Amino acid sequence: MAFSALELVALSTTLTPARLAGLLLLQAVIVVGFWTGILIATCTDSFSFLPVDRHLRQLGLIGTLRNPSTRYEFLRAGLAGHLVLQLLFGMVLMQEPQVVDKLTTSAAMAEMVWCIVAYIFVTLAGAVALPPHRLPYQLGVLPSWLQWGSLLMRASRT
Repeated sequence: MAFSALELVALSTTLTPARLAGLLLLQAVIVVGFWTGILIATCTDSFSFLPVDRHLRQLGLIGTLRNPSTRYEFLRAGLAGHLVLQLLFGMVLMQEPQVVDKLTTSAAMAEMVWCIVAYIFVTLAGAVALPPHRLPYQLGVLPSWLQWGSLLMRASRT
């Protein structure tokens, strides 16, 4: 849901070479961040953010790949969702020479940070407004005082 909302926000922005370079950098951050998170979550019982890390922890890589349902989840969320899509999008972005030229600039880094901030903002706004008020990656549910219905009730009392 948050990705769809973020895509709608992106429709209203101008895609400058620096912004596209920032998106290219973001693809690498997504892949490295996701797989680092999976590895950390696989090694600990106290942290989990996707079913993939629990499958890997319980079954190991070979067991995960042998079981049809866990293999599907590993391939969908892990390889397709957080590797192949980022590589394909990165390859598309690299077709534009201006993007590659801007890749090492501070403007590209700033754009990448703005993309991350926009994602966090859109994700939080969606969790505040839409039941069940759940954050992604099993980060939990927003406290009731941050949920839209509760905010409206408090505003109507004043």
